[in-house]
Amino acid sequence: MSNNSANDVSHKSKLVLQVDKAVKCPDCTSRTSNVTTTKHASKRSVPKKLHVSAKKTKKRIPPKSPEADSSSKLRQTILSEHFRVTRSKSRAATAKEQQIEAIKDRLKRKCEDGLMVKDTEGKGRGVFASRKFKRGDLICEYSGELLSKREADKREKEYEGRPECGCYMYYFKFKGKSLCVDATKDNGRMGRLLNHSKTRSNVIAKLLDIDNQPYLALLTKRDIPVGEELVYDYGERCGKVLQSFPWLTK
Repeated sequence: MSNNSANDVSHKSKLVLQVDKAVKCPDCTSRTSNVTTTKHASKRSVPKKLHVSAKKTKKRIPPKSPEADSSSKLRQTILSEHFRVTRSKSRAATAKEQQIEAIKDRLKRKCEDGLMVKDTEGKGRGVFASRKFKRGDLICEYSGELLSKREADKREKEYEGRPECGCYMYYFKFKGKSLCVDATKDNGRMGRLLNHSKTRSNVIAKLLDIDNQPYLALLTKRDIPVGEELVYDYGERCGKVLQSFPWLTK
């Protein structure tokens, strides 16, 4: 055997020995083929080629069917309609509150503009519109002396003995109490002069709470032109009274 052959054998033996040592080393976590090394890689200096990062793949989104697309549009439409209606209701409620506050302010200031008193056939004096009124406008307050039910019943008996005085008493309930506004005494206010009509009333009475005090507001039921008489239903349904005053049925 030549020296070259001996050297090759010796070189191969070293190579195998080095590979075997590399395989048996407990610190090595992987083995690379056709590579010999005598230096162990530390955990902090792991070769970059041993780190295999997953390739980012784009997620494929299946195309929407026409039915799903139309269903989505329908849901959006329903939501839009819902919020639009909610907003419109909120605006309407706000406008109503503002109107009520304006009416309360006019009641406090005892406003009675746009009204005139005229004689009427068979009914004495009446109140007429001297300007146009819109539906829900305040005509005036039914103003008088505030009485309890017991006081009102006692006073009404007194008025029965004096028919020439008439009776201008309005009964109602406020916060669980039965009360009455007595406007029999002429106090110069317009509310007591509005005549009755059961069939063609254009005014309605509404009870309002202002600073924990009851106010009887007379409001228009519809738009009213200039010159029209303002009338409302007195609400009298007692048979005896209707027989004595048949005009209350009209």
